[in-house]
Amino acid sequence: VALMPRILGIEFCSVFELLPGNEALLLRAGSGWREGLVMRETVSAKSDSQEGFTLLSGAPVIIADLRTETRFHPSALMRDHGVVSGMNVIIRARSRPHYGVLSAHTSKSQEFSGVDVDFLQSAANVLAAAIESRRLEEELLCTVEREQQRIGQDIHDGLCHQLAGI
Repeated sequence: VALMPRILGIEFCSVFELLPGNEALLLRAGSGWREGLVMRETVSAKSDSQEGFTLLSGAPVIIADLRTETRFHPSALMRDHGVVSGMNVIIRARSRPHYGVLSAHTSKSQEFSGVDVDFLQSAANVLAAAIESRRLEEELLCTVEREQQRIGQDIHDGLCHQLAGI
């Protein structure tokens, strides 16, 4: 997310995570936004928001001029930062249909090419793999901890019976 603005020549990049209940997306990571918005700002996951529209469309969304966009309404986040052009792609996770949305925006009028969209989607795929890897690692650690507790309990129970018998 920190590298994307330099690579694409934009000011803003975001990872929006779909929250439980599928009603909202949380600005999980971002670059270029005012301080304090990451991990606090949410947008609708319905078709009235750019990010929600992206999830529901199932495909990348390119915005030539957010000021004249008719498919959805620009969020307060985008309006407050003067966003004009951008693109969104879906971050797909194996553990659930969608993790969220990766977006790249600029306050200038900019045409994004298919190569730009492919690059952003590739970055989203790498993020999805990293997210999935981390989820599996956490799941494995929880399983190991549960097994250690079970073994400890079994040893404790068995040892208590043996000591009582002695």
